[in-house]
Amino acid sequence: MSIRSTELNPRVRRMIAEQDARRKAVPVPAMTVLIVLPLPGKYLWPNSPTCPQAKRREVAEYRGRARDHVLRLMGYAQRLQGWAAATAQATFYFRTKRMRDPDNCLAALKPVWDGLQEAGLLVNDKDMTHLPVIRRVDRDNPRVEIRVWPTEGAAT
Repeated sequence: MSIRSTELNPRVRRMIAEQDARRKAVPVPAMTVLIVLPLPGKYLWPNSPTCPQAKRREVAEYRGRARDHVLRLMGYAQRLQGWAAATAQATFYFRTKRMRDPDNCLAALKPVWDGLQEAGLLVNDKDMTHLPVIRRVDRDNPRVEIRVWPTEGAAT
């Protein structure tokens, strides 16, 4: 679990740009926040079994992880506060090749968007543009990588 600003580390920015070129994904802007979290828990997925207490607990934990990582990052780069609008792209690395619905993947990240707003990175998470989810396989390190960057008209 880590969060890095590609603005602070040019080597990481180059590595991400090379990966995106291979994947033919959207190019990463200069001011990008990279959040790496474990995969969402089973109760965060839309088609999961219902247990309200467990879901509340997982939502609070996942939101807190995202918020804490962004707050830690903002301690290093104060310019990352208050984006009026942002764009996000999530890359899921699953342990198996089993097909998962991209809409469900995006829905499982709702606590992350709330955590970004609580941390002050976003003014309001309703102004977030979500790019299509990328799904990959990594048997050794299942995770989700979320790239967030401000869009036109965003306050910095």
